[in-house]
Amino acid sequence: MNIIKALISLILYVVCSEIIGLWIEIPDYFGIKYYSYYFFISELLLLILIIIFLRLIRGKNYKLPQVTNRKWYYIASAVGILYVPFQDFINIPYDLLFQTNNKITYDFNGISELITINSLAIIILFPIAEELFFREYLLNGLKNKYSIIFSLIFSSFLFSIMHFPYTQMYFDLDYNINQLYITFFGGLISGIIYIKSKSIGPSILMHIFWNFSAVLI
Repeated sequence: MNIIKALISLILYVVCSEIIGLWIEIPDYFGIKYYSYYFFISELLLLILIIIFLRLIRGKNYKLPQVTNRKWYYIASAVGILYVPFQDFINIPYDLLFQTNNKITYDFNGISELITINSLAIIILFPIAEELFFREYLLNGLKNKYSIIFSLIFSSFLFSIMHFPYTQMYFDLDYNINQLYITFFGGLISGIIYIKSKSIGPSILMHIFWNFSAVLI
């Protein structure tokens, strides 16, 4: 996979996500309340689409996750849990450069949200879909043509810009890009785990615990 194909793939990923999100027009038309399960339905549909896509390009016998040493699941779990607290250290150069203060407040106000359907989607479905696309497809494809270091950096960059808050930027001109900065390093770490473990399983688990910690804290 070359850079152009990776960029086109990202655009198609975003477009498909937006198209899938249009399903809300159906219950909205009939006056049905859908907000409590919107993310769950949308991400489930996207995940199904990604799995079908991978099976088409890799063949029906392609199975996930690949077998790996159990230690990588332990490492991935620990890294995912610790990544949110570790962001204070990652933010040091960012805060110095942009004169900001991005310290994490540990108020644990997300505890009540953990059992909602939308939160389950954010914690479980989002990580599976994103890891399958950005690590199993993009990173795996890029490293077949470029160096591992470049492939890790570029796929993490694409992972980061995918989280760009276009809508929020439109309404808030003072929005900072710290979320993209943090997401880039998260993608980089997940990519390293994927390369080292040679399996998408640990990367997915790392991402699940990362999102879980983010929602909780």
